[in-house]
Amino acid sequence: MKIVFVICIFLIFLSITQISYGSTESCQCVAFRFDDIQDYWLNNVQTKIIDTFQQKNASLTIALIANYLGNDQKLVNFINERVQKNSPQIEVANHGLNHEHFSQFTENQQWILLHESNGRIINLTGIRPSVFIAPYDAINN
Repeated sequence: MKIVFVICIFLIFLSITQISYGSTESCQCVAFRFDDIQDYWLNNVQTKIIDTFQQKNASLTIALIANYLGNDQKLVNFINERVQKNSPQIEVANHGLNHEHFSQFTENQQWILLHESNGRIINLTGIRPSVFIAPYDAINN
């Protein structure tokens, strides 16, 4: 289990993204994101990673796959408890309805998928995601 945890932490650090959109000044910051949050998939690892960020007083964006979450009440309750604490901040992001390759859909199909997945995330967490993290990091115009 420790090996899986270490691998997951390593994968998180690989996805670090510097944020400086539309600004000429560097904020000298990083944003941490944790993709593919879903039911029954390495639950102890997922919850330990989120707890570790909270213990270190570090913000974290968790990317939920809407249709892959909701049956495991333990995980849903854990996420809701952590999000409601908001200290340190955990931001909920939309990571697709079924982790689909969004660049392969029309704009209208993408809008429908985002609308459906946002609705499901709102029903599960009470939060409307303001962030979308494209599965596979694949985007188009």
